[in-house]
Amino acid sequence: MPYPPGASTDTVAREVVNRLSQDLGQQFIVENRPGAGGQTGSATVARSDPDGYTLLLGTNGSHGLGQLVNETSLYDAIDDFTPLTPVAIMPVALAAHPSVPADDPKALVDWIKQQPGQVSYATAGVGSPHHIAGELLNKYVDGKLNHVPYKGTGQSMTDLLGGHIPLAFSSLSTVLPYAADGRLKIIGLIEDERQKAAPKIPTIGEELQGYRVPGTWLGFFGPAGMSPDLTKTVNQAFVNAITSPEVSQRIDGAGLQAISSTPEEFEQRMKSDIEAFKKIIADAGITAK
Repeated sequence: MPYPPGASTDTVAREVVNRLSQDLGQQFIVENRPGAGGQTGSATVARSDPDGYTLLLGTNGSHGLGQLVNETSLYDAIDDFTPLTPVAIMPVALAAHPSVPADDPKALVDWIKQQPGQVSYATAGVGSPHHIAGELLNKYVDGKLNHVPYKGTGQSMTDLLGGHIPLAFSSLSTVLPYAADGRLKIIGLIEDERQKAAPKIPTIGEELQGYRVPGTWLGFFGPAGMSPDLTKTVNQAFVNAITSPEVSQRIDGAGLQAISSTPEEFEQRMKSDIEAFKKIIADAGITAK
């Protein structure tokens, strides 16, 4: 688990592996190894034996996007892993502290422009989809936003709730409870469509023309070199767990969307997202900062 405990990624991992333990009669252990936008823990799995006993929950931040943004990378997202299946789509929201005098994207852009270089936004790390979302927003304010990367969403949410940082990109499932009780407000979603889990929350692109970031997915991987038979066996075990009513309902109920696929379909999704992110990075002039 290349992200800290308590985040949506961690919750999904534990839901699925608990079911795997029941189905397979094997005890699964979730080991959190956060850092470098998910690369630290992912690199550990990349170096592991491809025997099916060491697996990874990654995202399109740790697998594709991070390698496009960072000049150096600890692994190759495609060549160093065996894709198994996606598990969830995780909508990402731009959240603001209540003290921010803006409730929608256009008003936020105007506010940021009034104080150039004074507004910062938090993300789950350099090279994460959150980072790309922030730098794309930076294009609309003439580069006046400051990026503050964290090792995960836990500390960034603590600082946002405490008013130590005014803005943060985080999973919708993480910020919804705080928005419900007024401790935060949601400016909009980074995707191009509203989400079933919260249909009243608009997308940022509804007001800022051309603003869109590919949806963040969570997915399971093994090290490169897993045999086709082993890959098929582990994939089927994951799919059975993900599609079980109790697990899928818990994932959906947390503000995410449960999904699964074959390894081949998952790899194609990865490659498609990489191409989409390449264009966003080039158009917005995004660098690792």
